[in-house]
Amino acid sequence: MLKFQNRRRITSDNFESLPEIFLRQMGISAQLGYGEDFSTPEDFLEQSEGEVELWDVVEQGGDGDVIYDCWVYLADTANVFHHATEIDTGVGMIQFDFDCLKGKDADCKALAMEIQAAFNLRNAIEPAEEFLDV
Repeated sequence: MLKFQNRRRITSDNFESLPEIFLRQMGISAQLGYGEDFSTPEDFLEQSEGEVELWDVVEQGGDGDVIYDCWVYLADTANVFHHATEIDTGVGMIQFDFDCLKGKDADCKALAMEIQAAFNLRNAIEPAEEFLDV
């Protein structure tokens, strides 16, 4: 079972302090969420009303190693990457519903269900009003 942890609020005031891989993920998220005309972290933030969330997704009860990076924006939309890579898992969230957005692969569908379950429990694990520093 997966778990969301380490929620970080990313804004125009702090995004530049992120590691390069997260900046690249933000650019990819801009394209995935808003189209090919958007490809930078600044585009991602501007189109997302100036704020996004970055969550670590880990194996619950595991060794704490991050497996996925999840970018949540506009409260009900998200992109999921393999941790510290530009590799999109194909799982995304639209209107609070995670699904396999690239094809209908059984492994992708299973991952979407696992991530959905973890996302639904995230506030029980880490209260919504608390954010970690970037």
